[in-house]
Amino acid sequence: MGKGKIFLIRDGVLQKMSKEKYDEEQKLQQQIEDYHDLIPGEQIDPEEPRRWLLIEREAGIQGKEGGGNRWSLDHLFLDQDGVPTLVEVKRQQDTRSRRRVVAQMLDYAANTTRYWKLETIQEKFRSKLANPEERLSTFLEGKASTGEFWQNVENNLDRGKIRLLFIADEIPTELKSIVEFLNIQMSPAEVLAVELGHYAGSGEEALVPRVIGQTESARQKKSSSSKRRDWDWDSMLKHSREKLTEEEVKVIKDLYKFGVQEADEVYFGSGAKNATFMVKWEDINDKQTFKVSTNGKIEFNWLTYILENDLGRVEWGEDELNWLFERLSEIVEGDLPLIEEPYLSLEEFTDKSRRNKLESIILDFVERCS
Repeated sequence: MGKGKIFLIRDGVLQKMSKEKYDEEQKLQQQIEDYHDLIPGEQIDPEEPRRWLLIEREAGIQGKEGGGNRWSLDHLFLDQDGVPTLVEVKRQQDTRSRRRVVAQMLDYAANTTRYWKLETIQEKFRSKLANPEERLSTFLEGKASTGEFWQNVENNLDRGKIRLLFIADEIPTELKSIVEFLNIQMSPAEVLAVELGHYAGSGEEALVPRVIGQTESARQKKSSSSKRRDWDWDSMLKHSREKLTEEEVKVIKDLYKFGVQEADEVYFGSGAKNATFMVKWEDINDKQTFKVSTNGKIEFNWLTYILENDLGRVEWGEDELNWLFERLSEIVEGDLPLIEEPYLSLEEFTDKSRRNKLESIILDFVERCS
């Protein structure tokens, strides 16, 4: 069989690049570590492309409770929904890319879901970075608090909702068939392969990733229970009444009315589990000032994210944010997680006078930042 080819146009000249095999598996592993986008998240989930947070390379997996590590996983990632993603990398020339590698990956899956706890993954992540919380905050892009993210990781581990990824420069037909079969049968786990085509020519190299195993039947089966939805006020109100107390629903209704009357924009989220609306003042930032969710929280995490990661886009700074958090702390009972995970509980504002104070503080904050 002839080599595959791609063509590169440089300065109007067509250059042929032929498919080449990797000389060393280490090189392929290093490229995955350095360039996470080589795992094509848009092919895995076109509606909401997956993004990757590297937890550890050569992640140890124990074979019994309290025992030492028996296996070493090439890469452990989490996606933005906290789904543990186990990656095993093999060159096409490695004949283990078939039965043995599949059996090895199933060992990994069985034992990670059995023996790993949330703390196991957190320790792996934090031990490799000088500032792990900053790295996580940047990864989350203000769309979730770190507490919510780690809770999702724990929930996914408990449910066995993990992702198994075989990565090779060429996926053999036998492995392709096994992956497609397992991906349909293993729910809620996901089993996929990524063929990372390696091309070279004229002193240039190119990598072309392609996901294998994401058949339409598998996609429909796995998305039916976790499909995201576009919320509006009527659907959010209905969802609120199903999940929250009557007093908490009243808080949501009042904050929605407040946002519509006072803010520049109120818009709704598209979460699979919780309905949300975001309240935005343009003078604060172009995303949101606070978010209200049927998870029972009023969240300010986007303000912290903007301040820590993109201060140049706003006219306010740490003094204004500290002022806001200090004022909010004065009107609720007990200590609040307002620095690392900035949110308030709906139940804290079932009293109308306290809601009025909250709204007044938010308006004063907006004025201070304008």
